[in-house]
Amino acid sequence: MAAPEEERMHISPTLPTASEARVSSPVVEQSDPIPDQVKLPEPASLPVAIPPSTLSPPPLASSSTSATSATAPAPSASSSAPISLSTTFLNGTTRTWSLSYFLPPSGPSAASVLSSLPESYFAPTPSELQTAFAGQVRQREQLVDRPLLTKALREREEISKSAEREKKWPEIKVRVRFADRSLLEGTLSGKDVLGAVYEMTKAALDEDVRKKPFLLYQTPPKQEFRRADPKFKGKTLLDLGFAPAAVFYFKFEEEADESLNDPTKRPPLLASVLSTGVPLPAPPTFDASQSETGSSKPSEKKLGFGGSSGKVVPSWMKLGGKSGKK
Repeated sequence: MAAPEEERMHISPTLPTASEARVSSPVVEQSDPIPDQVKLPEPASLPVAIPPSTLSPPPLASSSTSATSATAPAPSASSSAPISLSTTFLNGTTRTWSLSYFLPPSGPSAASVLSSLPESYFAPTPSELQTAFAGQVRQREQLVDRPLLTKALREREEISKSAEREKKWPEIKVRVRFADRSLLEGTLSGKDVLGAVYEMTKAALDEDVRKKPFLLYQTPPKQEFRRADPKFKGKTLLDLGFAPAAVFYFKFEEEADESLNDPTKRPPLLASVLSTGVPLPAPPTFDASQSETGSSKPSEKKLGFGGSSGKVVPSWMKLGGKSGKK
């Protein structure tokens, strides 16, 4: 059996060279045979090998959960820890929703802020009117100048556009705003229909009010998205224009208890959902210096009344110019 590494390292420095062996060896006659090997004295003490059984490795984590929790960062105050809720449908399939709940903002509402602004704030500027008019002219040019398509070509073009939207927005972030301005957020597939938004919201409601009818709508302008509406049947969220994100308002129907829509009370959600609520993250900061430089550029641009080109001069201006010269 080969000697341990420590023993070899300890013995190798004591081996003499060939010349040292000849000098230290006893003088022999020429006729005596030269010994083949010089026997060296054994060292006084050799390192003692430690049995492997006495070497104990550092203690390992008892489970993967404890090991993960030791390295997992603490959740930040501005991000809500998502909670998983599941819904079992009549056909036996089960779907899991990953939801986040955000507390209502502490500042004033948008309606109160807008009501405090003067009427001059809502008056459009000349540059804004020119931009709006140029957009309408450009849209009219696209409708008039585009080639005529058959029904088959239009359907093929719509399928191609739908495939591009699905590739660009495979997921859609949906937020449901309750009466107290708190938000329920979830992520759905772009291929989901409007019923998936209702099922996601219904999964977070308390069991006492889960069977009561409710409505999801958007405003302004107010548009109700009723689940049983035939005009939404078979249309995906991408078809309805909800990509990349959509916000719905929540309210119980009139036949339900009207106190459930009280803005001073918390929404009737599950206790497990309410316990995960965190403040809504602040929007990104807006630099005032960039807004001043950016707002001056559109006013310097000559928009005109020619749609995309901006070089078309109305005929009445041409006539006026000729009459002025005469």
